[in-house]
Amino acid sequence: MTFLGRGKKYGSSLNKAVDLAIGGWSISGVMTYYSGFPFSPSLENFPGQPNTGPNNRPDLGHGDPYAGAAHNRSQWFVGGVGTTFLDPAPGTFGNYPINTLIGPQFIQQDLALAKSFRITERVSFRLRTDAANAFNHTNLGGPNSDVQASNTGQITGIAAGGSMRRLQFSGTISF
Repeated sequence: MTFLGRGKKYGSSLNKAVDLAIGGWSISGVMTYYSGFPFSPSLENFPGQPNTGPNNRPDLGHGDPYAGAAHNRSQWFVGGVGTTFLDPAPGTFGNYPINTLIGPQFIQQDLALAKSFRITERVSFRLRTDAANAFNHTNLGGPNSDVQASNTGQITGIAAGGSMRRLQFSGTISF
């Protein structure tokens, strides 16, 4: 929405040269924020029991999966079987609650900046720049959830729906 310039709420009495420089600007944006995507731990190589239930879930232990973790892309949570995560008893399904671990937060600001130029009363030209993830915030994907792996908790990609900064430039003639 343009609000500054000749014929607008602010600066309606600007002379033509000043209006050309500061009038006709508009800005818009969208902010997306997620506190973190949920995920479940898994046992991918459980010895002696090929089926440990839905998503190969471990049993719930008594430790904190985040205690001692670097809490970054190299180690989001701590794995290993023995305290936080336990092997299920033979012939049973693991009881670790589904989607109770939380991954990294997702923050993305998309902005658009545009400038309109009136050429004649009926013809105008508009320049526009769109920036997806304008501040280039890194949105990490989900961690490796296999609690037996050597790289448990490691994040190797970006979040679904996320991207690095992307710019798009456009021009429009209206008549």
